[in-house]
Amino acid sequence: MLKSQACSPEERNYRLSQKRYYLFLAVGTLLFLVLLLASTVSGNYKTSVSAAFRALVMPDYNTQIRSIILLSRLPRMLAAILTGAALSVSGLVYQDVFTNHMASPDILGVSSGSGFGASVAILLSLGYGSVCVFSFVGGMLTVCVTVSVSKLFGRENGLAIALSTLMTAVSVSVGGAIGWIGLAIPNMVRLALQDDGKYAMPLTILYGIDFTLISDLLARTLTLSEIPIGIITGVLGAVVFLLILTLRRRCYEA
Repeated sequence: MLKSQACSPEERNYRLSQKRYYLFLAVGTLLFLVLLLASTVSGNYKTSVSAAFRALVMPDYNTQIRSIILLSRLPRMLAAILTGAALSVSGLVYQDVFTNHMASPDILGVSSGSGFGASVAILLSLGYGSVCVFSFVGGMLTVCVTVSVSKLFGRENGLAIALSTLMTAVSVSVGGAIGWIGLAIPNMVRLALQDDGKYAMPLTILYGIDFTLISDLLARTLTLSEIPIGIITGVLGAVVFLLILTLRRRCYEA
C-alpha cells in the first residue's frame, strides 16, 4: 500500500494561497453581478428588475425606462467600471515601483496635473477627446518634472509609470479627482492574500471595480440630489484604509 506523502511547507503555502485567491475571486465576482443589477434598477427613478428587463428586451414596453437605462445608467456603470479598474491598477503599479504600500496615483501629482489639464481643455470649450488629451499631457508633464528632480527611477520603470499615468489621467477626465481607490484597494487585496503578490493584479481590478460601483450607487441614491462620487470614495476609502491598518497592526502584534 502506498503511503501518502506529507506536503512540503512550500506546497502547503501555495495551496492555501490558491484557496484564498479563488475564494476572494468568487466573492468579488458575485458582488460585481449584484452591483450591476442594483445599479441598473436604482436611482432617482427607481424601477423593478422585471420592468427593467422587459424595457430592454421589448423596446415598446416602456420607452422612459429604456432611455434611462441605455442613455444614463449603463454608460455611467461602464465609466465606473473602467475608472475603478484603472485607478486600482495604477495604485498597485505605483506601490510596486516605489516598494511602498503607502504610494498611490497621487504620489507624483498625477491627479493634480491631469485635473489641471482637463480644466484647461474645458475652459477652452474643447471636445471630450481633447479633454482626455490635455488631461494626459498634464499628468505626464507633472510626472516628468517630479521624476527628473527626484531621479528615483531606473526611467525600466518608465513604461509602467507612463501607462499608469495614462489610466489615471483618463479616469480624472471622466470622473474628476477620485481618491483612495489606488491606495486602499491594493492594500486590501494584499491583506486578504496575506501579502502574496502572485494573484494581486486580478483581484485588485475586480475589487477596484466593485468599490467604484458601490460608491457610484450611493452617490445616486443617498439623496435626491446627486453627490459627487469623489466624496463617497473619500469617506469609504478612508474607512477601508483605517480598517486595513488596524488589521495589519493586530497581525503584527499576534
